[in-house]
Amino acid sequence: MTGHRAQFSPPDWRRVGEHVVYSNNDDAIKRLSYTYINQPKASLRDRSSISNGAAVFRIVEGKGRRLEGQYWTDRKTTGDMELTFKERGTTETS
Repeated sequence: MTGHRAQFSPPDWRRVGEHVVYSNNDDAIKRLSYTYINQPKASLRDRSSISNGAAVFRIVEGKGRRLEGQYWTDRKTTGDMELTFKERGTTETS
């Protein structure tokens, strides 16, 4: 019988100019990613065509929990997103 010990290595990330570069081969960095397809009703496709997109977030834990990431679509739209977690049961009114 042979046993292997899992090793944890902290993520290596650094800011290079306007870019954040990640280099890590394990799951030390928690991420959330998704893809979607927007399929409008056939009667609406003359003004809203089918489109696909994706987003990848880095999960930032601890105080100030948030998701930081980017999205992109086949309509050539892209953007940065930052989502901050709120306490359960709280509402904001204006």
